[in-house]
Amino acid sequence: MNKLINYHEKQVENKSETISVFFINDNNQPLNTLETQLEDFGYTVNILNSIEDFLSTISTLKEDLALNQNQTLYFFINTIFINDMTVKVIEYAKLHFEDDIHFIYYSDNNNISAHLQGIRNYGEAFLSTPLEASEIAEIITRQCKKNKSPYRILFIDDDESIGTYYRNVFNKAGIICQHISNIDNVLNIITEFKPDLLLIDYYMPECSGFELAKILRQRINIELIPIVYLSSETDPVIHLKSISDGVDDFLDKSTKSFFIINNLKSRIKRARSLRSLIMQDSLTQLYNHAMLEEHLDLEIYRSFRNSSEFCYVMIDLDNFKSINDQYGHIIGDKVIKTLSVFLKQNLRQTDIIGRYGGEEFGIILPDTTIEKAYAIINTLREKFSEIMHSSESKVFLVTFSAGISSFPEKINRLEIIEEADQYLYQAKDAGRNLVYPIK
Repeated sequence: MNKLINYHEKQVENKSETISVFFINDNNQPLNTLETQLEDFGYTVNILNSIEDFLSTISTLKEDLALNQNQTLYFFINTIFINDMTVKVIEYAKLHFEDDIHFIYYSDNNNISAHLQGIRNYGEAFLSTPLEASEIAEIITRQCKKNKSPYRILFIDDDESIGTYYRNVFNKAGIICQHISNIDNVLNIITEFKPDLLLIDYYMPECSGFELAKILRQRINIELIPIVYLSSETDPVIHLKSISDGVDDFLDKSTKSFFIINNLKSRIKRARSLRSLIMQDSLTQLYNHAMLEEHLDLEIYRSFRNSSEFCYVMIDLDNFKSINDQYGHIIGDKVIKTLSVFLKQNLRQTDIIGRYGGEEFGIILPDTTIEKAYAIINTLREKFSEIMHSSESKVFLVTFSAGISSFPEKINRLEIIEEADQYLYQAKDAGRNLVYPIK
């Protein structure tokens, strides 16, 4: 079975990550179909049928990980295998391999006790049987993104020395921090830097932190970003008023940096989760229609400023109504989820993917010519057509068609979407399972 690869030359600057998936499974629950589907997603899949197999595999990991430093291992463990020996092996693995190994649990019983077994043994997710390939791939994709996306803080303080100090503190903690001392261009900087949190000095000469926060809270695209004051002000009345006015916290500059870092990390983690719920489509966890269009506007703005080009792609599953009619809407939803995971796996983190509606998807490919966009999407089209989908005992294949528009050939959102949509319909009219315009 051909493995999927990353098609953008700039997707990963280092060697491509290798993901190996292991199932510690009861022999009475065959995973053959699931194994094949996960191999279609590009994973190396291994089925372990005993604790002894698990122990033997763990004992060989040190050598394997030394040979391939970009390898990540995911163990999916049936909770019936959790016993004292299993727990000792898991603890040994986490102690020695840390972020290179992940444990996900699954069970026939979707109850609290089953979940607790996973949580108490380094479980990062819990699945109920029957296992679905798209759901497993989504967990892996989400975990990879979580590990590779550092937090971003924009620090606004008129004092350059304080800005330099905290920027160094945050950078050492693995947080990307940009400091600005002049607020004249702050809105554009927020648009381009895309911070997870705004850290603002309460007292500044030209504009107080209080005034700046009120300005920022009036901007729709900034409304969900946490705002925290960092100041020497200790008056609790001012602290309380700031929080009641919509600021998330008020931190004292005399507080040890360790506590400031942990406070801000917790706020960013929570804010990312909430933002995802608001911005994402509930079925696919991709951007929803509104957020896709907002990102398209932002990319137009960025490309104007940088004199760069980008492409916008409309993808539509072929003959999707017949899939729903023949196999049912639940299977249709699984096909949609499979395509969403497939796209997330095989495009760059800088590419924007959204569910435009129904079985239609939109993709923004920054810094990409239309010739390169065609090569990327056409390769994805070919590979997706090889993925097997299942409904009970039936296995079937699905294809998609796509249309591509480019900036600056078209310069506003409506024109860009309309052109991509027109090319999509041309691909459909020409027989489906095609990408237009052909390059």
